[in-house]
Amino acid sequence: MKKTLIILAVVLLLIPTLHASKGLNVRFGFLSPSATKIGIFPGISYGFNVDNIVDMGIGGDFFYRNERQTRTISVSETPGGTEVEQKQVGSDLTTYYVPLMATVRIGVPADLPVIPYGGLGLGWGLLWEKVFIAEDTSVEPPNEKIDEINFYNGFNWTIQLGARYPLSPNASFYGETFYNGGKMKKDIEKGAEGITWDEIDMSGLGLRLGIEVRI
Repeated sequence: MKKTLIILAVVLLLIPTLHASKGLNVRFGFLSPSATKIGIFPGISYGFNVDNIVDMGIGGDFFYRNERQTRTISVSETPGGTEVEQKQVGSDLTTYYVPLMATVRIGVPADLPVIPYGGLGLGWGLLWEKVFIAEDTSVEPPNEKIDEINFYNGFNWTIQLGARYPLSPNASFYGETFYNGGKMKKDIEKGAEGITWDEIDMSGLGLRLGIEVRI
């Protein structure tokens, strides 16, 4: 039901843009989610400029974060006396997160070199978590080997505050701060004790810079 409402909202948002001028938005930034550390957050969207103040668009962003821990398992020397350490990956955790959203941004009319704006986005998030933990019998209790990829998804939203600086009639540079709201879920089950699920909270603040080009 929630997915159906999101699709309907996206369609209604895009109806007024059928005869609007088109634009491409490319951006790069960083997101600091609740469940993990800060990661890169590039994105791209295809937009519709309704007028000089309002624009709408659909697009996606890509969050990437990798954490790797290594350990030394042996030390030796070359014939020349140089010390050589043999390393092993103890753990490797990679998070791939893709929020896909329709957005609306409204500028503030002002006689300024830059145009302040606010925005709102709604959509759906997809998350893959790749986990590798090497077997380690040197600790108590021993670590068993884990090598798996888990998939999560869920409702996603964002609010944005930024400013746009026109470079030409068809191009603008912008910077914005934003809040990403999204709790990704998997393994939703109904049991005797109620509904249970696993969840990764990707909500958090972010910053990014971008270029808009009318095409």
